[in-house]
Amino acid sequence: MKTHINLFLALFICLCISNTSKAQLKNNPVIGDSVTVTIPIQPVYRENYWITAAVIAVGLGTDAPAISRIKRKSVITDQELQDLDRTDLNSIDKWALHQDASQSKKFATYSDYTMTGLLVFLPATIIADKKVRKDWVKILAMYYESQVLTFTVYNYSFLGPTFINRYRPASYYESLPLGDRNSGYDRSSFYSGHVASTAAASFFLAKVFCDYHPDMSCGSKILMYGAASIPPLTIGYMRVAALAHFPSDCAVGFGVGVLCGVLIPELHHSKNKNVSFGVFSSSQGTGLTMNWHPMFQK
Repeated sequence: MKTHINLFLALFICLCISNTSKAQLKNNPVIGDSVTVTIPIQPVYRENYWITAAVIAVGLGTDAPAISRIKRKSVITDQELQDLDRTDLNSIDKWALHQDASQSKKFATYSDYTMTGLLVFLPATIIADKKVRKDWVKILAMYYESQVLTFTVYNYSFLGPTFINRYRPASYYESLPLGDRNSGYDRSSFYSGHVASTAAASFFLAKVFCDYHPDMSCGSKILMYGAASIPPLTIGYMRVAALAHFPSDCAVGFGVGVLCGVLIPELHHSKNKNVSFGVFSSSQGTGLTMNWHPMFQK
Protein backbone atom coordinates (compact mmCIF):
# COMPACT_ATOMS: atom_id res chain seq x y z
CA MET A 1 0.00 0.00 0.00
CA LYS A 2 2.83 2.38 0.88
CA THR A 3 4.50 1.69 -2.49
CA HIS A 4 1.31 2.70 -4.30
CA ILE A 5 1.15 5.95 -2.37
CA ASN A 6 4.74 6.76 -3.30
CA LEU A 7 3.99 6.11 -6.96
CA PHE A 8 1.04 8.50 -6.94
CA LEU A 9 3.15 11.07 -5.10
CA ALA A 10 5.90 10.77 -7.69
CA LEU A 11 3.43 11.31 -10.54
CA PHE A 12 1.99 14.32 -8.76
CA ILE A 13 5.44 15.86 -8.38
CA CYS A 14 6.06 15.25 -12.09
CA LEU A 15 3.13 17.53 -12.93
CA CYS A 16 4.26 20.14 -10.45
CA ILE A 17 7.85 20.20 -11.72
CA SER A 18 6.73 20.84 -15.30
CA ASN A 19 5.61 24.32 -14.15
CA THR A 20 8.45 24.96 -11.70
CA SER A 21 11.46 27.12 -12.57
CA LYS A 22 15.02 25.89 -12.22
CA ALA A 23 15.66 28.53 -9.59
CA GLN A 24 13.04 27.00 -7.36
CA LEU A 25 14.76 23.63 -7.66
CA LYS A 26 18.36 24.78 -7.32
CA ASN A 27 18.95 22.58 -4.24
CA ASN A 28 18.31 19.40 -6.24
CA PRO A 29 21.06 17.64 -8.23
CA VAL A 30 21.36 19.07 -11.75
CA ILE A 31 22.61 17.09 -14.77
CA GLY A 32 22.84 19.21 -17.90
CA ASP A 33 19.55 21.07 -18.15
CA SER A 34 17.56 18.46 -16.23
CA VAL A 35 16.54 18.34 -12.60
CA THR A 36 16.06 15.01 -10.81
CA VAL A 37 14.27 14.52 -7.50
CA THR A 38 14.65 11.06 -5.92
CA ILE A 39 12.02 9.65 -3.60
CA PRO A 40 13.22 6.59 -1.67
CA ILE A 41 10.62 3.91 -1.13
CA GLN A 42 11.58 3.16 2.47
CA PRO A 43 14.37 3.86 4.96
CA VAL A 44 16.48 1.08 6.44
CA TYR A 45 14.20 0.84 9.49
CA ARG A 46 10.62 1.78 10.18
CA GLU A 47 9.75 3.04 13.64
CA ASN A 48 6.49 3.76 15.45
CA TYR A 49 7.71 5.87 18.35
CA TRP A 50 4.44 5.59 20.27
CA ILE A 51 4.60 1.79 20.29
CA THR A 52 8.31 1.79 21.11
CA ALA A 53 7.80 4.24 23.97
CA ALA A 54 4.98 2.10 25.35
CA VAL A 55 7.14 -1.05 25.16
CA ILE A 56 10.01 0.68 26.95
CA ALA A 57 7.73 2.17 29.62
CA VAL A 58 6.03 -1.14 30.38
CA GLY A 59 9.34 -2.98 30.41
CA LEU A 60 10.99 -0.55 32.80
CA GLY A 61 7.88 -0.42 34.98
CA THR A 62 7.83 -4.19 35.43
CA ASP A 63 11.59 -4.59 35.82
CA ALA A 64 11.92 -3.29 39.40
CA PRO A 65 9.27 -5.54 41.01
CA ALA A 66 10.65 -8.59 39.18
CA ILE A 67 14.21 -7.97 40.37
CA SER A 68 12.93 -7.31 43.88
CA ARG A 69 11.07 -10.64 43.85
CA ILE A 70 14.16 -12.48 42.63
CA LYS A 71 16.28 -10.95 45.38
CA ARG A 72 13.72 -11.93 48.03
CA LYS A 73 14.09 -15.66 47.47
CA SER A 74 14.28 -17.68 50.68
CA VAL A 75 17.62 -17.95 52.44
CA ILE A 76 19.62 -21.09 51.64
CA THR A 77 19.53 -23.35 54.69
CA ASP A 78 22.57 -24.94 56.34
CA GLN A 79 21.31 -28.36 55.28
CA GLU A 80 21.10 -27.26 51.64
CA LEU A 81 24.70 -26.01 51.80
CA GLN A 82 25.83 -29.30 53.26
CA ASP A 83 24.05 -31.23 50.51
CA LEU A 84 25.82 -29.39 47.68
CA ASP A 85 27.80 -31.92 45.69
CA ARG A 86 30.52 -30.72 43.35
CA THR A 87 30.45 -34.01 41.45
CA ASP A 88 26.95 -33.21 40.20
CA LEU A 89 28.38 -30.47 37.97
CA ASN A 90 29.57 -31.07 34.43
CA SER A 91 33.26 -30.75 33.62
CA ILE A 92 32.92 -27.27 32.10
CA ASP A 93 30.97 -25.81 35.01
CA LYS A 94 33.49 -27.19 37.50
CA TRP A 95 35.84 -24.48 36.25
CA ALA A 96 33.82 -22.03 38.35
CA LEU A 97 34.77 -23.98 41.48
CA HIS A 98 38.50 -23.46 40.90
CA GLN A 99 38.59 -19.68 41.23
CA ASP A 100 40.34 -17.47 43.77
CA ALA A 101 37.51 -16.76 46.20
CA SER A 102 39.41 -13.82 47.71
CA GLN A 103 39.15 -12.01 44.35
CA SER A 104 35.42 -12.59 43.85
CA LYS A 105 34.21 -9.21 45.15
CA LYS A 106 36.77 -7.40 43.01
CA PHE A 107 35.60 -9.16 39.85
CA ALA A 108 31.97 -8.56 40.80
CA THR A 109 32.71 -4.83 40.93
CA TYR A 110 34.67 -4.99 37.67
CA SER A 111 31.80 -6.75 35.90
CA ASP A 112 29.21 -4.24 37.13
CA TYR A 113 31.15 -1.17 36.05
CA THR A 114 32.37 -2.70 32.79
CA MET A 115 28.87 -3.75 31.76
CA THR A 116 27.45 -0.31 32.58
CA GLY A 117 30.22 1.38 30.63
CA LEU A 118 29.69 -0.86 27.63
CA LEU A 119 25.94 -0.30 27.57
CA VAL A 120 26.54 3.45 27.49
CA PHE A 121 29.61 3.50 25.23
CA LEU A 122 28.64 0.99 22.53
CA PRO A 123 25.72 3.05 21.08
CA ALA A 124 28.11 5.98 20.61
CA THR A 125 30.33 3.87 18.36
CA ILE A 126 27.55 3.06 15.91
CA ILE A 127 26.18 6.60 15.82
CA ALA A 128 29.66 7.80 14.83
CA ASP A 129 29.02 6.16 11.45
CA LYS A 130 27.75 8.85 9.05
CA LYS A 131 25.16 6.56 7.48
CA VAL A 132 23.64 5.75 10.87
CA ARG A 133 24.00 9.19 12.44
CA LYS A 134 21.11 10.72 10.50
CA ASP A 135 18.77 8.16 12.11
CA TRP A 136 20.29 8.38 15.61
CA VAL A 137 16.96 8.96 17.36
CA LYS A 138 15.43 5.92 15.70
CA ILE A 139 18.50 3.77 16.43
CA LEU A 140 18.63 4.75 20.10
CA ALA A 141 14.91 4.04 20.49
CA MET A 142 15.41 0.58 19.01
CA TYR A 143 18.50 0.04 21.18
CA TYR A 144 16.60 0.73 24.39
CA GLU A 145 13.76 -1.44 23.13
CA SER A 146 16.19 -4.34 22.67
CA GLN A 147 17.54 -3.84 26.19
CA VAL A 148 14.05 -3.80 27.67
CA LEU A 149 13.22 -7.01 25.80
CA THR A 150 16.37 -8.57 27.27
CA PHE A 151 15.33 -7.51 30.80
CA THR A 152 11.84 -8.88 30.30
CA VAL A 153 13.03 -12.27 29.06
CA TYR A 154 15.35 -12.50 32.07
CA ASN A 155 12.70 -11.45 34.56
CA TYR A 156 9.63 -13.28 33.29
CA SER A 157 10.56 -16.13 30.96
CA PHE A 158 10.80 -19.74 32.11
CA LEU A 159 14.53 -19.56 31.33
CA GLY A 160 15.18 -16.95 34.00
CA PRO A 161 15.69 -17.01 37.78
CA THR A 162 12.02 -16.31 38.47
CA PHE A 163 11.27 -19.94 37.60
CA ILE A 164 14.68 -21.61 37.89
CA ASN A 165 16.60 -21.98 41.13
CA ARG A 166 20.29 -22.75 40.78
CA TYR A 167 22.91 -22.14 43.43
CA ARG A 168 25.64 -19.70 42.51
CA PRO A 169 29.24 -20.97 42.60
CA ALA A 170 29.84 -18.90 45.75
CA SER A 171 27.57 -21.24 47.69
CA TYR A 172 30.07 -24.07 47.10
CA TYR A 173 33.02 -22.21 48.64
CA GLU A 174 33.28 -23.09 52.31
CA SER A 175 36.09 -20.54 52.69
CA LEU A 176 33.65 -17.69 52.17
CA PRO A 177 31.60 -16.15 55.01
CA LEU A 178 28.20 -17.71 55.49
CA GLY A 179 26.49 -14.49 54.42
CA ASP A 180 28.13 -14.74 51.00
CA ARG A 181 26.90 -18.30 50.52
CA ASN A 182 23.32 -18.51 51.79
CA SER A 183 21.63 -15.35 50.49
CA GLY A 184 18.36 -15.92 48.68
CA TYR A 185 19.91 -14.15 45.71
CA ASP A 186 22.45 -16.99 45.57
CA ARG A 187 19.65 -19.17 44.18
CA SER A 188 19.68 -17.15 40.94
CA SER A 189 22.74 -18.40 39.10
CA PHE A 190 20.83 -19.33 35.93
CA TYR A 191 21.21 -17.46 33.70
CA SER A 192 23.62 -14.48 33.52
CA GLY A 193 21.73 -11.23 33.00
CA HIS A 194 25.00 -9.29 32.75
CA VAL A 195 26.13 -11.36 29.78
CA ALA A 196 22.68 -11.20 28.15
CA SER A 197 22.48 -7.40 28.32
CA THR A 198 26.01 -6.98 26.98
CA ALA A 199 25.46 -9.46 24.14
CA ALA A 200 22.18 -7.76 23.22
CA ALA A 201 24.00 -4.41 22.98
CA SER A 202 26.99 -5.57 20.93
CA PHE A 203 25.02 -7.76 18.52
CA PHE A 204 22.37 -5.07 18.10
CA LEU A 205 25.07 -2.69 16.93
CA ALA A 206 26.64 -5.29 14.64
CA LYS A 207 23.25 -5.99 13.06
CA VAL A 208 22.50 -2.28 12.56
CA PHE A 209 25.93 -1.62 11.02
CA CYS A 210 25.51 -4.51 8.58
CA ASP A 211 22.00 -3.33 7.63
CA TYR A 212 23.28 0.16 6.84
CA HIS A 213 26.15 -1.31 4.84
CA PRO A 214 24.48 -4.08 2.81
CA ASP A 215 27.39 -4.14 0.37
CA MET A 216 29.72 -5.57 3.03
CA SER A 217 31.36 -8.84 2.08
CA CYS A 218 30.47 -12.02 3.91
CA GLY A 219 33.93 -12.09 5.47
CA SER A 220 33.55 -8.55 6.80
CA LYS A 221 30.23 -9.43 8.37
CA ILE A 222 31.75 -12.48 10.04
CA LEU A 223 34.48 -10.25 11.48
CA MET A 224 31.87 -7.75 12.64
CA TYR A 225 29.85 -10.35 14.51
CA GLY A 226 33.04 -11.92 15.81
CA ALA A 227 34.05 -8.57 17.30
CA ALA A 228 30.56 -8.29 18.81
CA SER A 229 31.27 -11.49 20.76
CA ILE A 230 34.22 -10.00 22.64
CA PRO A 231 32.33 -7.75 25.13
CA PRO A 232 29.88 -10.45 26.38
CA LEU A 233 32.66 -13.05 26.54
CA THR A 234 34.72 -10.64 28.66
CA ILE A 235 31.78 -10.01 30.99
CA GLY A 236 31.17 -13.76 31.17
CA TYR A 237 34.72 -14.37 32.32
CA MET A 238 34.35 -11.71 35.02
CA ARG A 239 31.06 -13.15 36.24
CA VAL A 240 32.59 -16.61 36.61
CA ALA A 241 35.60 -15.13 38.45
CA ALA A 242 33.14 -13.25 40.68
CA LEU A 243 31.62 -16.64 41.64
CA ALA A 244 28.27 -15.34 40.42
CA HIS A 245 27.71 -17.77 37.52
CA PHE A 246 28.82 -21.04 36.00
CA PRO A 247 30.06 -21.06 32.37
CA SER A 248 26.78 -22.64 31.22
CA ASP A 249 24.85 -19.74 32.81
CA CYS A 250 26.96 -17.31 30.79
CA ALA A 251 26.50 -19.37 27.61
CA VAL A 252 22.71 -19.23 27.89
CA GLY A 253 22.84 -15.51 28.69
CA PHE A 254 25.00 -15.03 25.60
CA GLY A 255 22.44 -16.81 23.42
CA VAL A 256 19.47 -14.90 24.83
CA GLY A 257 21.28 -11.60 24.36
CA VAL A 258 22.18 -12.37 20.75
CA LEU A 259 18.57 -13.22 19.93
CA CYS A 260 17.19 -10.06 21.56
CA GLY A 261 19.85 -7.83 20.02
CA VAL A 262 19.27 -9.10 16.49
CA LEU A 263 15.50 -9.58 16.71
CA ILE A 264 14.53 -5.95 17.36
CA PRO A 265 16.35 -4.49 14.32
CA GLU A 266 15.01 -7.32 12.17
CA LEU A 267 11.44 -6.61 13.27
CA HIS A 268 11.90 -2.94 12.33
CA HIS A 269 13.65 -3.72 9.06
CA SER A 270 12.04 -2.13 6.00
CA LYS A 271 11.26 -4.22 2.96
CA ASN A 272 12.12 -3.43 -0.67
CA LYS A 273 14.81 -1.01 0.46
CA ASN A 274 16.80 -1.73 -2.71
CA VAL A 275 14.26 0.02 -4.94
CA SER A 276 13.71 3.78 -5.27
CA PHE A 277 11.55 5.96 -7.49
CA GLY A 278 12.18 9.50 -8.66
CA VAL A 279 11.03 12.22 -11.01
CA PHE A 280 12.99 14.44 -13.41
CA SER A 281 12.38 17.62 -15.31
CA SER A 282 14.30 18.98 -18.32
CA SER A 283 13.74 21.17 -21.36
CA GLN A 284 12.56 18.05 -23.19
CA GLY A 285 9.89 17.24 -20.62
CA THR A 286 9.28 15.48 -17.33
CA GLY A 287 9.24 11.85 -16.37
CA LEU A 288 9.37 9.13 -13.75
CA THR A 289 12.53 7.14 -12.96
CA MET A 290 13.08 3.89 -11.10
CA ASN A 291 16.41 2.70 -9.69
CA TRP A 292 16.94 -0.91 -8.68
CA HIS A 293 20.00 -1.94 -6.65
CA PRO A 294 20.39 -5.73 -6.68
CA MET A 295 20.65 -7.24 -3.23
CA PHE A 296 23.64 -9.33 -4.21
CA GLN A 297 26.41 -7.30 -5.77
CA LYS A 298 30.06 -8.08 -6.36
